[in-house]
Amino acid sequence: MHRRFVLVAVLLAVAFSSVLAAEPKHTPTPAEAVVPAYMSAIRVGDWKKAGNLLHPEALAEMRQVFTALTSADPSGQAAKQLFNLAEGETLEKLPAPEVFARFMSALVSQTDGLKELLASTQVETLGSVAESAGVSHVVYRLTRTSTGQPPTPQIEVLTVKKSGADWRSMVPPDIAGILASIRSSIAQREAMLKQMQQQQQQGEDFPQLDLDPQAPPTP
Repeated sequence: MHRRFVLVAVLLAVAFSSVLAAEPKHTPTPAEAVVPAYMSAIRVGDWKKAGNLLHPEALAEMRQVFTALTSADPSGQAAKQLFNLAEGETLEKLPAPEVFARFMSALVSQTDGLKELLASTQVETLGSVAESAGVSHVVYRLTRTSTGQPPTPQIEVLTVKKSGADWRSMVPPDIAGILASIRSSIAQREAMLKQMQQQQQQGEDFPQLDLDPQAPPTP
């Protein structure tokens, strides 16, 4: 609750300061500088550089979710399509930034218009709130432009955290949304499998699908 109050206060302060046209642009602190560096790497498609700007805890969270995703696919297609895993390769053995880089590469190549959208990224750091000596919440204005659409600026908050002597980004908002979607899909699949197992144990029959294209329709 306290953290949410602080972030709301920062956003209100940012909104107020934006009307003061005479004020000079904000100069990012070392903690805040992670945001434009990460966004710059995303803009040009340098996924490895972007991955190296993520905190080890963020990379570990991503690897955990991605591993669960590939484990839920016995065919191995998810591992090949999303991470280009060769024979004998596993997500556990890949360097953490490489896992992120492969995922982003596949995501962009397989999503129409995403490369152009990310290439339009513009970011302006507005300020930050230090939660502790090693954690800070950075407020920034993010602007992206879809083909044929006007620019869409929005205010976002990104948490950054010390990793040794360097500041690194925690999971960015857009990636957090993807991870949440994957978790939800896995949870739904597990719930469905659990329900099927329970029905099998109770001796219930499942309707059979006739997949023979030559079979006549059943009256």
